[in-house]
Amino acid sequence: MPTPGVLVELIDFEPEDRRQAWADWYDRTYLVERSRLDGVMAARRGARASGSVQNIVVYDLADVTVPLSASWRDLDRRLEAGAAAEDAVKAALTRSESLLYRQILSTVERYEPPDAQVLHGAFFEAHPSDHDEFNDWYNTEHVLFVDVIDGYLNCRRFQSLEDPSKFLALYDVTTLEVATSDETAKANESPWTDRIRSKVATYRERRLFSIERAERG
Repeated sequence: MPTPGVLVELIDFEPEDRRQAWADWYDRTYLVERSRLDGVMAARRGARASGSVQNIVVYDLADVTVPLSASWRDLDRRLEAGAAAEDAVKAALTRSESLLYRQILSTVERYEPPDAQVLHGAFFEAHPSDHDEFNDWYNTEHVLFVDVIDGYLNCRRFQSLEDPSKFLALYDVTTLEVATSDETAKANESPWTDRIRSKVATYRERRLFSIERAERG
């Protein structure tokens, strides 16, 4: 049975005012073309609302192996050869990281990207010896806040294919006000959460992105 997943691209610029030129180019090439491939359910591009990364692109995959397929690789080779970014855009890139994750938990049985303004990404790293406790905490306590915060529509958890110590949780959120509210912050606190953050997680960051472009597969 196929394992769902996501391909996440994290992209930064310097100076940041080059971002719109990159976004226009990316939307008319990679985002549109990749979203048409078999197995790609949706593609979304977001701009930083908070966190250390300026831009995110998320490809929702029916099978995590789609970006490893010949059709994906052939498309990328064609786009790289025939639709190169303007030199000014390429020169401004300071970070372009591609991360492939397999899904390990979802609060919805059949995921379809909802009408949401914000994508909340929780990025974690944990030593393999702590994975059992980390996953128990997330799956039995931490994920429950989506049931009590109106506007958090779902939660999906992922583990990196390349580096199993890396985890990602993605939440679709109706508005930025919901994601940054005092109620949401309070729901993210507990004694167990404090232990995970201080003792178990070797890296963690909460990143919020405002969705600027979305394509359905």
